[in-house]
Amino acid sequence: MTEKIDTRAATPGAAGRLWLLAVGVLSALTGLWAMLSQSWSIPYQVNLFFHPAISLLCGLWAFRTAARGNRLGAGLGAVTQKVKLGAFASAILACGLLILALGLPALLHSQPTAALVVGAVLTVAFAPRARWSATTSLFGRVLTFVASKLFFLAVYSGVEIFVLGMGRGARPAFWLHRASSLAFIAAAVAAAVAALADRWPTLSLSRMLRRGRGAVLVAAALVIAIAVDANLRGPSFNLYLSTLPNAAREPVERIKPFALERPELLDQTASCGKPGACHPAALEDHLKSAHNRSVMTPHFQQNLDFMVSEIGAENANLCAGCHHPQSLFDARLSYKDFKTKGNFSCVYCHMIDAVSFPEDRRRSVMRATPNLRHLALLAPEANGQSSPFARFVVQLYPDGHGRALKSDVLFSDDFCQACHRLQIKPTAETGFLRSRCIDCHMQPREALGLAGPGRMNHRFPGSNTAVPYANGDADQTEFTRRFVEGDFPLRIEAWGQVTTLNGDTAIRRWLEMHYEPRTAPAPGRLFKFVVWTANWGVDHAFPAAPLDLIEVWLELRLTDANGRVLLSSGQLGLDHRVPREARRMGGYMIGNDGQLVEKNRVWQIAKKVIVRQLEFGQHTSDEFETTLPADVKGPLTLTAKWNYRNLNQDFVEWAIGPGVTMPVVQVATLHWEIPLTAPLIELPAEAETPGAASGPREGPSLHP
Repeated sequence: MTEKIDTRAATPGAAGRLWLLAVGVLSALTGLWAMLSQSWSIPYQVNLFFHPAISLLCGLWAFRTAARGNRLGAGLGAVTQKVKLGAFASAILACGLLILALGLPALLHSQPTAALVVGAVLTVAFAPRARWSATTSLFGRVLTFVASKLFFLAVYSGVEIFVLGMGRGARPAFWLHRASSLAFIAAAVAAAVAALADRWPTLSLSRMLRRGRGAVLVAAALVIAIAVDANLRGPSFNLYLSTLPNAAREPVERIKPFALERPELLDQTASCGKPGACHPAALEDHLKSAHNRSVMTPHFQQNLDFMVSEIGAENANLCAGCHHPQSLFDARLSYKDFKTKGNFSCVYCHMIDAVSFPEDRRRSVMRATPNLRHLALLAPEANGQSSPFARFVVQLYPDGHGRALKSDVLFSDDFCQACHRLQIKPTAETGFLRSRCIDCHMQPREALGLAGPGRMNHRFPGSNTAVPYANGDADQTEFTRRFVEGDFPLRIEAWGQVTTLNGDTAIRRWLEMHYEPRTAPAPGRLFKFVVWTANWGVDHAFPAAPLDLIEVWLELRLTDANGRVLLSSGQLGLDHRVPREARRMGGYMIGNDGQLVEKNRVWQIAKKVIVRQLEFGQHTSDEFETTLPADVKGPLTLTAKWNYRNLNQDFVEWAIGPGVTMPVVQVATLHWEIPLTAPLIELPAEAETPGAASGPREGPSLHP
C-alpha cells in the first residue's frame, strides 16, 4: 500500500506562519530598497548585502517548512510514491535537482540565458509548495501555491546572480529576479487578503492590531527609511554656457568656481576602464575623442591665449563649460592645465541631469548633480583602480551604479544641444520619428569597425579631423575621415532616413550629387551643365560648424578621353588656400566692430551670416559652362566633390605656423562619363526651384 504523507507535520503554528511571513516581507522590502534608491548611502550599501542574506535565509526556512512531509510537489511526489522512495531518498533527489538547477547556467557559459530558463523551469516544477496556508478556500490555496512557487523562483534567480558572476553578465538573472519578486509580492498580498476574508467573521480587530503592531511598525519604519534614502540627493550646480565675456553676462551667469570640498571626485576617468573594470571600450573611445582632446591642440591654446590678452584673465575659463569643465569645480585649474591632459572625465557627462535654454540662443544652462557618495566609493586607489570592495558592490548591483551616473537627458538631443546648438540647429520634427544625435554619432562600435564590446561608441565621430591631426593621432584622423567619407554604412531606425530605393536604407553618403546636362556636349559647342547636391543624410543643416573657421567648397574637373582638362574649378593652390571663385557652402561672422571675425574671436561675434546651407532634405545647384575644343575626344569624364576642411589656412598659419595645413575630406563625390554623341537638346533656363537653398541670410550671434 502506498505510504501516506502526514501533512499535519507540514503545517506550522500561527507564530511560525507570522514569522515566516514577516521575514518574507522584509526580504521583499529590502529588495525594493535596492531597486528604488540610488543614494549609495552607508545604509544603502549595507542593504546590498543584507537583502541577499535575509532572502536566502527566508528561502531555506520556507523550503524546510514546505518540504516537511511534502515530496517536492505533486509531480515528483507521485513518482517517489510509485517507486516507494523513502524520506531520505527523496531528500537526496531534491538536493540533486537543486544542484542541477543552480549549476546549469554556470556550466553552460556559451548559453547562459537558455540554461537559466531550464534551471527556472526545474525550480518551478520541483520546488516544494506551501501547505501552511491559513485559508481554506480554493482561491486562497491557489494564490498560496503560486506565491510559494514565485518565491522560490525569486530566490533561485537571486542565487544565480552570484553563480553567474554578478554584474552585467548576469543581466537575464537580474530580470528574472526582479520580475519573479514583484510577482511574488502581488500574489502574497492577494493570498493574505484571501486569508483575511476567509477568517474575517472569527477575527477580532483589536486582537489583530495587538499581534501585528510590532511587524507593522517595523515595516512602516523600513518604508519610511527607504523613501527618505531614495530621495537623498547631493548638491546641484548650474553651468551657464556662453561665449559672452563675464562683463556682458548677468551676475548669476558670471564664471566663478563652485565650492566643492573634493573636486577630484569629478575627475575620475581611468578607473572606469582599467583592467578588471567594466568599461574599457568606452574609456578607449573617450580618450581619443575630439570632446576629450580639443583643448590639447596648439591652435586652441593659442586662441585662448589671445582671448585672455584681449578681454582679461577673468575670462580664462570662458569656454570651460563645454571644453574643460573641471576648471569650474577646481579654482586651481585653467585651460593651460589641459594642454597635456584630457579635457574632462567620464563623470562630467554622466552627472548632467537637466538642460534648459533661455530665449537668447547664445546661452544654454546645464544642471549637474553629482552623486558624491557613489563617486567617493569609486575614487581610485594608488593603482588607478577603485577598491576591490567598490568593484564588488558595483558588480553586486550594477543597476544602482547605472542610475547614479545616468539620467534620461543623456539620451536626448537637448543634452547635445547644450553645447552644439550654438552652431547646429536640429531638423524640425517630421513624420512619426526622427533620428537623434546619438543615432548617428554613437553608433555601435561594431558598426564603426572598432574591436571589442560596446553598444554605443564614445568616440562621437563627426567632421572634425583638425583635433586628432593637430594632436598627432593618425589613427583617429583616419577614423574620422572614413566616417565623413561614408566608409561606415549607418543604419538608422527613423522615419524619413531612407536614402535609396533599392532596399538598402543604410546611410552611405551624407550628401547626394547628380549631373544634369543643359546643352549637348558637341565639339566646338558651348557645353552647359548643372551639378545638383542634396542633403539626404545629415539630419541637421550642413555645414554646421564655426563659419569663420570651416571651409566647404566644390572641386570640379572635366576631362576628355585623352585626359586633357577642359574645365577646372576649386583646386587648392600651392599655398593650400581655396581659390576665391570656388563654389562654396557656409557663411561668415560679423563682429561687434562691424568687420569679419578673424582668429576665431568668439567673444566678440555680433551676428552670423549664412550664404548657403542645406537643411535636411534640401537641395542646391551649381551651374558650369565651357566651350569644348573642336578636336575633343569623347567620352568626357566629370569628377566633382564637396571638400570639407575644419580650419581655414589663414587661421592655421596664425595659430600654428606657416607650412601647416589641415586635412581635406570629401563629404560627397560624383563621377560621370558623358558621351559626345548623346542625343541631347538644349533646355530652357530653370526658374527658382522650390525647396532649394538660398542665401545669404542673417542669424543671431552663434558660436560654440
